[in-house]
Amino acid sequence: MEMERINDHTIRIMVENEDLEDRGTSVKDLLSDRTKIESFFYNILSEIDVDNDFMDNDKVSFQILPNKNGLELFISRMDSENGISDILDSIVGANELRNDTKDEIDSLSDERRSALMGQDSFESKEDTDNKERPVLVYRFSDFEDLIKLAVLMKNVKFINTLFRYQEELYLTVDFSSLDCGDDQYNFMLGNFYEFAELAKLSYDALLEHGQVIYSRTALKRLAELFS
Repeated sequence: MEMERINDHTIRIMVENEDLEDRGTSVKDLLSDRTKIESFFYNILSEIDVDNDFMDNDKVSFQILPNKNGLELFISRMDSENGISDILDSIVGANELRNDTKDEIDSLSDERRSALMGQDSFESKEDTDNKERPVLVYRFSDFEDLIKLAVLMKNVKFINTLFRYQEELYLTVDFSSLDCGDDQYNFMLGNFYEFAELAKLSYDALLEHGQVIYSRTALKRLAELFS
């Protein structure tokens, strides 16, 4: 476990899978149990914050960024006007870097996508048609359903972002970024309805009030972690 001080108000902690195992937990457990998350984070903070710079402060914000090796934990004192923005900038920057390096990996052949959809052929559509498709917000009542959907969709390239809001998980899906015909699009909609429900929250509301866990390629990254 390593710590990096970003500034006077924010620290970054790298927690490896071995560290999680030593504490009897995993990334999957932490993402699905709010109480366990808070207890784990404060235990980590008590180990790292030897000078009590953060433990003596009542207002502390935690942000989590899972990865294959474990997770990165960003902790910020809320008495800083820039503390939260520093955290979000760090997380967004890391996500953008990883997206850039994985663009080539994310590309898949028409045959592979067609096999996923259960179709014998792949029918492409013009970009103008795709742009008419909506951005939908889904709510997951069961973390296992999210993982099942992620494994099913891991090879399909489209924009989807995972949020945590009020102890629940939400996935925003930009279907205009999906390059496929209407049959495949409707098939995908059916898969989403099987594992999640449409949320009453808007995408803008999640952006303003929610916590981003994975940006743009959420399902692919979850599948890499748990499949």
